[in-house]
Amino acid sequence: MPLLQSEIVVVNDQQITDALTLRYTKTPKSVSRFDTYRFQLSDPNIPIKEKAANDTETKVTFTDLIPGRLYNITVWTVSDGVESLPLQRQDRLCTCFFLFFIAALANLIFQILNQSLGSMLRESPTVRSH
Repeated sequence: MPLLQSEIVVVNDQQITDALTLRYTKTPKSVSRFDTYRFQLSDPNIPIKEKAANDTETKVTFTDLIPGRLYNITVWTVSDGVESLPLQRQDRLCTCFFLFFIAALANLIFQILNQSLGSMLRESPTVRSH
């Protein structure tokens, strides 16, 4: 049975609310012989992703996910169809829409105040010193 001695880190971009990226450390070849890393999320509608053991890119991204949903993440190494014991993590995708709304609203208020202040300064009488 292959072994999995990798670390998995979930990397989320707060501006992308429908994707989840996993970065992983490689299981040393001296510890286990295997062909593939296998990545699966708890939603059965999301296809399993696989990466070759010798792939130099150590990240995988799942897209078209549902913001706010809690996902169970499972990772295995696979050798000739035999899976290692799984490594499991959980992550909830950000529901950051309200943060974008607040930022957009703050920007709008700033623009209105900036325009109002600019017009007030242009219309104000000049103060002369004696």
